[in-house]
Amino acid sequence: MKEATSSLAEWSTQLGGLLASSLHSIVWIFDADKQTLFANSGLKEMMASYPHPAIDFLVNPTFEQLLNLPVDDQEIVFSGIASLGNQQDISVSLICRVYRRADRFLFFGEHDIKEIQHLSHTVIGLNNEINQLQRQVMQKNRSLEKTLLALRNTQDMLIHSEKMNALGQLVAGVAHEINNPIAFVSSNLHYLDTSFGDVINAYGSLEEQCLKSGVEGAALKNIREKYHIDFVFEDVDDLVSGSKDGLDRVTKIVSDLRQFSHLDESAVQEVDLKENLLSTLSLAGPQLKKNNVTYRLELDSIPTIQCHPSELNQVFLNIIINASQAMEGGGEIVISGARHEKDWLRLTFSDTGCGMSEEVRKKVFDPFYTTKPVGTGTGLGMSIAYKIITDNHRGTIAIHSETGIGTTFTVTLPLRRSDNE
Repeated sequence: MKEATSSLAEWSTQLGGLLASSLHSIVWIFDADKQTLFANSGLKEMMASYPHPAIDFLVNPTFEQLLNLPVDDQEIVFSGIASLGNQQDISVSLICRVYRRADRFLFFGEHDIKEIQHLSHTVIGLNNEINQLQRQVMQKNRSLEKTLLALRNTQDMLIHSEKMNALGQLVAGVAHEINNPIAFVSSNLHYLDTSFGDVINAYGSLEEQCLKSGVEGAALKNIREKYHIDFVFEDVDDLVSGSKDGLDRVTKIVSDLRQFSHLDESAVQEVDLKENLLSTLSLAGPQLKKNNVTYRLELDSIPTIQCHPSELNQVFLNIIINASQAMEGGGEIVISGARHEKDWLRLTFSDTGCGMSEEVRKKVFDPFYTTKPVGTGTGLGMSIAYKIITDNHRGTIAIHSETGIGTTFTVTLPLRRSDNE
């Protein structure tokens, strides 16, 4: 019996030490003056980042509630779920009992196993969702791999390093970015014009009032001369008018860029190609002007056509720029169009350039073939044009050329596209 009592005493000491160092339970002794007399490792760990008194950690029940609760025969004042925390980043729920002897309280709490099990089930559910998402990602990756393989099979025709080929994709973004500041500047310029007119009128009225008030005319004249008032008033109309003209020109350029690109219209569109050709010629204007090249349009009777406008714009620009480069000393491009047979449209681009030999003519549509100096072209412009016309639009493109006389490109396109295209 003595040996058993000794063992119980030793185990009681060990159990006390275990509770004092436990991080899974809370052992806390405090008094009626809110002073902490003992706190085990679990409470200390929980309050490691909490700079306020430990008694403020009680959320439910609060210290005041514990102080006013009646004590039962076993010295218990509270038994149930207690909440501790700072009501911000720390919130803990515990199953606990609070004992009271005189003005001292013993708080003993342990984590709710049911809550832990609930959290465990929640984590398992989230893991299952993650696994499902991972499977979906893997499926999408396999789909992307197939798409990538298909893209690699046509890689040689999708290289857009040549400036003419990349232009159609770049201009839409440029036009969009420029459009907003243009509207802003235009609005401000209109307001500035009106406001400056008011300033001129106000200044004249002020001078009149100054003269009526006895201010010497010489002083007013000196102010006018010092700040060049007369010159500013005379020049402001020209400045505003010139700025408006400049904005109109920029607006026209942006409009041409948007008409040329049509990159927001990836689907098949019913279009009048005359408008597309006009916008393309506007973009090619600097190159044509540089080489002293004029153009003439004969497109009054062409019908509308179902097509990808941005792709055809790219073809038209490539043909026009190539024609201009073949007429560095000047010349003329004639663009004509008419209905061909019943369901086709035929466009011709004729220039008065240097023409090309039969050997060159046979290779014009070959990928990477170019007559330009090394480093100035990739030889992809006309090969991509050929693919756009023949593969994407089920049309034809042909060349007739005579050395020293000129070249004619003939593009034939179906007016309507089948449902599966």
